[in-house]
Amino acid sequence: MTIKLNCCKLQCTLKLYIQETSTPHNRVRVSVYNDVFSKVLGICNLLAASTDEEIIENNLALELVKVSYDTQSNKVIDIDQVKI
Repeated sequence: MTIKLNCCKLQCTLKLYIQETSTPHNRVRVSVYNDVFSKVLGICNLLAASTDEEIIENNLALELVKVSYDTQSNKVIDIDQVKI
C-alpha cells in the first residue's frame, strides 16, 4: 500500500530528544514537522498510517542518525540514517 502524504491535510508533529555522540550528557529537544516527518517514517520503514506506538518504538530502535536542526527554533531541517 502506498500513501501520498501530500494528497491529504495530515498534520504530524514529533518531539525528539537527541544527544550528540561526542557529548552524551548534552540533550536537545527538537521538533519534527510534516516536511521531515515523512523522511523519519521512511528511515523507520513505516507507513503514514502507523500507530503512535509503532512510531515511538521504531524511533527508539534507531542506532545512529544525523540530524540537522535550526538552533534557534529547534526545528529539524533534515534527518538521515548513518550507515556504519
